Amino acid sequence: MDIPEGGPIPTSFQLDTSNNFILDGKVYEVIKPEEVFDDAFGFKIKSFSDRAEFRQRITAVSPSFTVKGAVNFMACNNVTCSPPKDVEFEIRISDIPAGQVTEIPGNTDAGSAQVQIKRGLLGFFLISLLAGLAGILTPCVFPMIP
Repeated sequence: MDIPEGGPIPTSFQLDTSNNFILDGKVYEVIKPEEVFDDAFGFKIKSFSDRAEFRQRITAVSPSFTVKGAVNFMACNNVTCSPPKDVEFEIRISDIPAGQVTEIPGNTDAGSAQVQIKRGLLGFFLISLLAGLAGILTPCVFPMIP
């Protein structure tokens, strides 16, 4: 987010304002970026390699609301940079008492939200079986069955 003049475009966030919440401060980096010398620009640049996490404090005015916005970023290597890209996001905040919030097992970052979808293998197996049977019924497969 803090890039010297003459370097790549820094990551920035644009949050839509709403009467349902109040922004408290600026967006900040949770994970410390790596500071490495960049041959293309000729100075040290802070960047993220595997993972980046940013946060914005807000104060709720109503119990349930949606935060909408966009993040602008670009990726670079030692030779070139990709053009800046805008990615829109939407975060829904619902009226859940603080005591009912539970942490997902396996989450190593305290306070960070992680969404996990659990799906069984039985559904995958049944779909694979049906797809295989449908493939056998096609006429072009008949000569290969023997």
